[in-house]
Amino acid sequence: MRDRLDRRTSVTGVLETVTALHIGAGQPQTTVGTDAPVIRDVLGRPFVPGSSFKGVLRSNLEALLRSSPGGKLWTCNPLGEKSPNPDDRPCVTREVRKAIFDKNEPMPTRLAEWTKLLDEKTCSICSLFGSPWLAARVSIPDMSVLGEWRDSSYRVRDGVAIDRENLTAATNPNLKYDFETVSPGTRFAFNLIVENAGDWELGLIACGLDLFSQGYATLGGKSSRGLGRVTISVTGIEDKTAREFLALVDPASQAATGAGLSPVDDASSKRVEETLALWRTALATKLGKGAGGVVQDAS
Repeated sequence: MRDRLDRRTSVTGVLETVTALHIGAGQPQTTVGTDAPVIRDVLGRPFVPGSSFKGVLRSNLEALLRSSPGGKLWTCNPLGEKSPNPDDRPCVTREVRKAIFDKNEPMPTRLAEWTKLLDEKTCSICSLFGSPWLAARVSIPDMSVLGEWRDSSYRVRDGVAIDRENLTAATNPNLKYDFETVSPGTRFAFNLIVENAGDWELGLIACGLDLFSQGYATLGGKSSRGLGRVTISVTGIEDKTAREFLALVDPASQAATGAGLSPVDDASSKRVEETLALWRTALATKLGKGAGGVVQDAS
């Protein structure tokens, strides 16, 4: 059910660049003076688009689940609409939707059938990250840079096309280019919000974050040159039920339930680690493995 809010979980922390980072602005800017500038906010500071991070997180979790034994958790190919291989297509195709809504039946009946099909056929990843038919339950706001920013922290790197015959730098001067990067050690405010997630789904997301910190997932472009390594440190987890949200309007109820606006885990890194471990264990149970059978945080 996506028309109700039973639980909302907010994970906050810090994303820090380990190597230089390049998330391009999409086109050269004469005011910057480089062929490929990084994306900036209105104040000229770098930021990490939430959509970019979410896309990388999703694609890495898709790859992980494609290798998951037993098929208890699975993922489709959301871009394989025209694939001749049924196993390489979206979990719910446009043809299936059209077949249901083309039936000569009352609309409530067709809607009920469509809702039931979505519940039964949607893959584990589309259920979390969304599909053409379902809204995403994971949202990641843009990540602003933390602390004071100095333009001197931008770096410009050179690049050149390679002559495929001689395997040397091409002599054509037009094939020389440069690109801008954000320096290692830059810190960004991280926030990930999930609605109505089970603990095993939160465990899956935690494993996805581990992939970044362990170096198996990179962010931005030029990753084959070593760019895009980041770490993610979770510093707070706020997990609220609908009852706790409703209690916020009543001070007496708020005191009784312990609900509040501030994350309860901010002052306790131990509590954060215990919560992450609980989520990872729930994922291991879902997969039918011991806690050591899934990706664990190496830190």
